[in-house]
Amino acid sequence: MKFQSNLMLLIFIVETASCFYKRWLPNTNFGTPLNWNAARVPCGNDQVIIPDDSPTIILNSNSTIGQLVLPLNGMFVLGKNNILSFSSSSNDPNCVNSGQTVEFNATYAREWVDPANWCLVDSIDGPCKNDIPLLDSERIPCISDDVIFPAGNSYFIDFGTNMELTINSMRFLGKTYSTNSFETFMTSEYGRKYFRSYRSDESRTRLNIKRRPCRDPASCECGNYKPAIFRKICEMHSPLCKRPQCKQPVRPTGHCCNICGAVIKSKFESGFNYETFVNQIKQEFLKNETGIELVVSRIDTSIQLTLMDPTGDRSGDVAMQIFRDIQTDIKRGSQKYIFSEVEIKISGDDKSKISTLPPSSSSSSSSSSPSSTSTNTKTSASVGTSTTSTSKMITKPTAKDHLTAFNSSSSTSSTAAHGLTKIGIIEIILGGLALQVLLIIVVILYRRGKLASFADHVRMNPIIINLQKRFVNQDSVPMEDLPNANFDNDGGFQNPMYGTSTHQSGKLDYLTNDSEIGGEASNERAFDNPLFASNQESLFEDASKISPALTMNPVYDPNELQDSTI
Repeated sequence: MKFQSNLMLLIFIVETASCFYKRWLPNTNFGTPLNWNAARVPCGNDQVIIPDDSPTIILNSNSTIGQLVLPLNGMFVLGKNNILSFSSSSNDPNCVNSGQTVEFNATYAREWVDPANWCLVDSIDGPCKNDIPLLDSERIPCISDDVIFPAGNSYFIDFGTNMELTINSMRFLGKTYSTNSFETFMTSEYGRKYFRSYRSDESRTRLNIKRRPCRDPASCECGNYKPAIFRKICEMHSPLCKRPQCKQPVRPTGHCCNICGAVIKSKFESGFNYETFVNQIKQEFLKNETGIELVVSRIDTSIQLTLMDPTGDRSGDVAMQIFRDIQTDIKRGSQKYIFSEVEIKISGDDKSKISTLPPSSSSSSSSSSPSSTSTNTKTSASVGTSTTSTSKMITKPTAKDHLTAFNSSSSTSSTAAHGLTKIGIIEIILGGLALQVLLIIVVILYRRGKLASFADHVRMNPIIINLQKRFVNQDSVPMEDLPNANFDNDGGFQNPMYGTSTHQSGKLDYLTNDSEIGGEASNERAFDNPLFASNQESLFEDASKISPALTMNPVYDPNELQDSTI
């Protein structure tokens, strides 16, 4: 029997040590200074006004005022053994500036998802433990947390809309509730004074009270990092984020603000123990460290370590030590930590923290690049190499050496760091493909003997003909009357662009010197070239005016040839 008593005591201690309480902070009490527009509690002969839209107000201490104006529809509760007195004069030496009109201004509901409305405590009546660092999503009640609304206070709470909230237990005004009983209380006439009412077009938030503490050795996740809840948490808290004192800060999963430091995520396997792991990290890496905050969170099937300090320098160095140790353990079979994957991201622009990791025997011989910190690369050796190695765990646990090194800024590839962007690479590839297609078409036309007909088809295209008339034949001479390279110059046609020798069939020789152009030529075929001057009144206008034997001299003045372009 003695053994059973000791065993029961041991179980109680373990459960109490692992239990978290989240206590609600705001209230609508009469004695809270922030609830009044004068930022002080009414006293002396003050005239006190409580507006019509005010929630329930409780008087939990003796008070003296001059006058009290109550709302038409509201609730003013006198606490047990508390007295409210009225006086036309102020005899209280502690009441400063009495005789004023003081109005209650805590008439709006406080949001459940606002981290500023909660504090972490280790007992129902214990003080807030503000020295314990938490992620923003963990500062409001999590799945395994016990929620406390202390008795002797009045509240006005907004659960928000369209959310599914889950907690372990609910203690409201000294009474413990289940999911159904708390829903009944919220919709009762008395309970509605404590909660914001919903409009007809709003979707109610459901609060699930599971009343089942976490018994998983790997810990239980908070669950508030999921989008529907986390988005509303950050809407409330993000405006309060401080500007980080480091370049390229990082942001842990479940946190609304950027931080200076590092985030390590490790995928755990069966047999992992959360408390053992946390103790190992504290004893081996943080025992002699000061100024570094550590937050260890479960995110789905991974454990996230968040280390931060004002500049991120020291926490980044310690994170690299932890990361190397986890990576080494994975390569050896993961007997120490029982992790199968690990990844890290570090704030700051000091890329040597990543690139100087010692290479593994299984890694490729490629050297690490400083630009690797801005990429998401999983490797089997050091961060910065591009070698990927994955070994699956079958009978004996072997290592899945996955490593990701990245910073919080937008990821860019190592190619982009050398001046060539991904878009540029895509354009080059598409251009090469287009060129290959064009070459294939030309080869097909050539083999089928249709290349010449295709060229003729292109040449006879109306667009090509129009361009030729505009830029080549500016004098609008009929195309059939223009000289060409296949002209049989039996008549001694003198063209300034070609040679003077007669009987040239098939091709004409170009002259490189104007002095080689002959002087006179006899135009036996009566062809009048528009490039030469003649005594004709109108070229080709009247065929009878064309002399059958016309002698003409070539003109060499460029000014006279400016209207004719060859």
